[in-house]
Amino acid sequence: MSKGYDLIHETKNIAIDLQWSLTEKRKSKYFAIDLQSLKNNLTYITIGGRQISQFSNEHMLLFLCFHGSKHCWQSLRWICDVAEFIQAPPNLDWQKIEMQSKKLKCQTMLWLTLFLVSDLLKTPLPNDLLVKMQTKHRAYLGAQKVYKLVFSRNFTQWEDYLFIFSIADSWQGKYQFLTSLLFTPTEKEWKFLQLPNSLTFLYYFIRPFRLIKEYLGASHFSVK
Repeated sequence: MSKGYDLIHETKNIAIDLQWSLTEKRKSKYFAIDLQSLKNNLTYITIGGRQISQFSNEHMLLFLCFHGSKHCWQSLRWICDVAEFIQAPPNLDWQKIEMQSKKLKCQTMLWLTLFLVSDLLKTPLPNDLLVKMQTKHRAYLGAQKVYKLVFSRNFTQWEDYLFIFSIADSWQGKYQFLTSLLFTPTEKEWKFLQLPNSLTFLYYFIRPFRLIKEYLGASHFSVK
């Protein structure tokens, strides 16, 4: 199910991407969101005379890393966005970013993103980060997969999910992601078989069987 809605003003050409969830439920299994930490570190900007709360720059960078990684960095624009964000004032607190990435279980996503912006766009990064980046082998391998999948523009939904699985920081996160992928019902299960409210729990059992049926009956299989 969708977690957002695009609003576009017809004459002023203003677009607002309204989101009611920070992450897609299935792909958030390995991203440990700490809502209290987000609230404690909010910053504020003034728009139209009103004060609006927003995430701290450090948290925003981590969400940009997560967003691009969960989509296998299919759009080069997302990498450019991160590069520009890093270089825009004020300066980022990199020590805080590293600490938060560990807490949020997205260290590999962070280093993967930094490798991409440094390698592709030559984005300047602090020397100590560049030194640490050389030791992040999983991030390097993840970047090579991004290059292979994105620049070939020929990858399946399975490859997308395998990529996400490979960059999850913990085995617990990997396990939760797989179980969610295989058993959490989606709109497709409802369309496959409409059940009364009293039997909706059966969708958890129907999903794996529907996936098997779809996999055996189609040459292009999509896990959605």
